[in-house]
Amino acid sequence: QCLVHPFFKDIKSKDVQNVPIYWENKTGIHLVDVTQEMKDKIQKLMDLSNIAEYIGQTVETIGWNHKRYIVTKVQRVENDLLWKKYSIQRDLMSSRMNQCEEIKPKVETISHCIESKIDINQLESRVNESYLFHGTSKYVSEIIRYQGFDERVANLQGYFGGGIYFGQNCSKSDEYC
Repeated sequence: QCLVHPFFKDIKSKDVQNVPIYWENKTGIHLVDVTQEMKDKIQKLMDLSNIAEYIGQTVETIGWNHKRYIVTKVQRVENDLLWKKYSIQRDLMSSRMNQCEEIKPKVETISHCIESKIDINQLESRVNESYLFHGTSKYVSEIIRYQGFDERVANLQGYFGGGIYFGQNCSKSDEYC
């Protein structure tokens, strides 16, 4: 008989195996166009998280004078292996949180304020999930699509050193595209 460390005992393996019910593909790696309703919600998220002063702050965009972004296309990555890896980590965190008192203060981002106004998808509040933006090139986005985020191959020249950076404002993350 296998011994199970108490840290892992609350993980429900059947939950880890299931991809979200709204996914069109249950296995493999796919890019899926989202519904018009979801695209509208993403536009609203972009509008609410945009800081106009950040626009035009990169070498390529100096002099631009627009104040918002227009969403023309939204695609969801459906990668079952990355989802399973993510959900295992999320469930480990949730299991660990069940053994501890609630963490205070919780990390608050602009997305926590926006969530109630948009209702994109349910986030796991117990593990403090939130929506964040990541700016990158099209080339790197393809790598992320297949392999996920990997700090071992991240840019070492980041403002705070090597790592993977996320922002709570779409306009800040756009500076890195």
